[in-house]
Amino acid sequence: MTEEDADLRLEAARALRQAGHTVIIAFDGAQALAAIREHRPEAAVLAADMLIMSGVQVCRMMREDDDLRHIPVLLTRAPAGMHEMHIPDAGATAVLAGPVTSTQLVQCLNGLLQENRTVRLVYPAI
Repeated sequence: MTEEDADLRLEAARALRQAGHTVIIAFDGAQALAAIREHRPEAAVLAADMLIMSGVQVCRMMREDDDLRHIPVLLTRAPAGMHEMHIPDAGATAVLAGPVTSTQLVQCLNGLLQENRTVRLVYPAI
């Protein structure tokens, strides 16, 4: 769950941490990509509509990078119409469209990662 509201961001990060995940926060797409390159997370949670560089753009760049293409990407907050136009060719592992609750975020991410509980996440905090 990527949300402009700081309280909702904190709620999502707290929920992910309570689920056993390590959360690395980036404030825009460019910072997210830099953090992904630095930390090599086991998954990335990216807002489709991030500033500077969208989550779709970050995902595309990850899929073009031999060192990053294996990392599962969960795109969140895809605006109406964006899913059909831009997301399918970005290579995201999963997409949560519209407003996303912390519970939905954790459930989707856990589903992607299955039993792997030692996870480092990049969570854009725009």
